[in-house]
Amino acid sequence: MLWLLLQLAAVPPEPPPPADTLAAAVALWNEHPLPEAMRQRTIDTIILSTTYSTLNAAGFKDRRRWDAKFEQVRTWLIGRLPSDMSAVERQVTVCLADQIARTLTVDEIEDLRRFAATPSGEKYWQMTSWGSYRIDTCYRRALRIDLTPDDYRALGLKPPRFDPAINVVS
Repeated sequence: MLWLLLQLAAVPPEPPPPADTLAAAVALWNEHPLPEAMRQRTIDTIILSTTYSTLNAAGFKDRRRWDAKFEQVRTWLIGRLPSDMSAVERQVTVCLADQIARTLTVDEIEDLRRFAATPSGEKYWQMTSWGSYRIDTCYRRALRIDLTPDDYRALGLKPPRFDPAINVVS
């Protein structure tokens, strides 16, 4: 029982990085953004994985209707994406920059910016930053694509039972 209470106890939020460091890290990401193809592939992957997890969470097992229901949910999720993705992209940039701002000083970020401006630095930046697991996390957070019980019902699906040990709100 104590274990469960400890799991449910609120964890205080981590303080944000210093504003000047975050601004420098955002500038670095703005100078070296993700390529459009990578952005689209990330969003497509999130849509697909959310579609699968939605159907699985709802216990949808009708194999004869799986493809049609899959397409219905996927299309519905795509329809929820903002038509102007600029606000999402800004949120993703800040999210990605946050990790850099928590790790490096402004001077170190400036050194990294100068290095990333070189051909070998650009390749290194692509290799290390574009492979970040945080890209998916940041897009998920910015897109706010998690479904509510009402969303499940609107799709003709049974909402899953909320289990705090499984359902994590980010």
